[in-house]
Amino acid sequence: MRSCLLRLLLILLLAGAVLWVSLPLAASALARGAVVAAGLDGESVEVTVLANPPLKLLLLEADGIRIRSGRGTWRGIVFARLDATVTTARVGGSAGAIAARLDGVELPGEGGVHLQVGMVDVSGRLESADVVVRLSRAEVEVAVRQALPPDLRALAGTITLSPPDGVRIAAPGGEVFARLALGPDGSLGLRVEVPGQPAITATVFRPDVAVPIRLRGVTMDGSSVELRGTLDARDLGF
Repeated sequence: MRSCLLRLLLILLLAGAVLWVSLPLAASALARGAVVAAGLDGESVEVTVLANPPLKLLLLEADGIRIRSGRGTWRGIVFARLDATVTTARVGGSAGAIAARLDGVELPGEGGVHLQVGMVDVSGRLESADVVVRLSRAEVEVAVRQALPPDLRALAGTITLSPPDGVRIAAPGGEVFARLALGPDGSLGLRVEVPGQPAITATVFRPDVAVPIRLRGVTMDGSSVELRGTLDARDLGF
């Protein structure tokens, strides 16, 4: 009797050890398929289901899902690197919060032109996550040149940042002043003031179905611009 009990105990321990290792691997494989189906296309995609203890996966419960990828796209967003963690209550069920960083990002802009930004941070509840978009001075210069009307773009020289939200553009006829302005729809515009002419407003970024970021604030110093907004990450498939 004692040997039977011992054998049963050993079998249970072995089964538990196998499940401890195999359950997270199996769940991660299934989660990776779901993430790819939701729109992620990238290099070296890694999806890990987080569960402590792993045996809680038998109840279809997990602590979160971590997604890492090299260069790729998530629907309309192009990135060089992605690292995101989504907390969940049940595997395949509703998710609660997100913490993500994307580097080397390109957001779709007006007329098929991409807005290049250095870094995007997303944090908070999925349905109302905070978004911080950071642009270097060089990236702001590219965005401003792309947004300028063609005739002014051809004449634009040096572009410098003028806090709190201004941009100065050197031109043959004199300096042109422009201002970054947020629209009521969460878009980012460039209002260009040409001496002796009516002001011109060009769109730098406008939220859409592919990139549902609504901008709410802009901060500028002499070397960079920080845009702040909100995002319903569920619209991206989370």
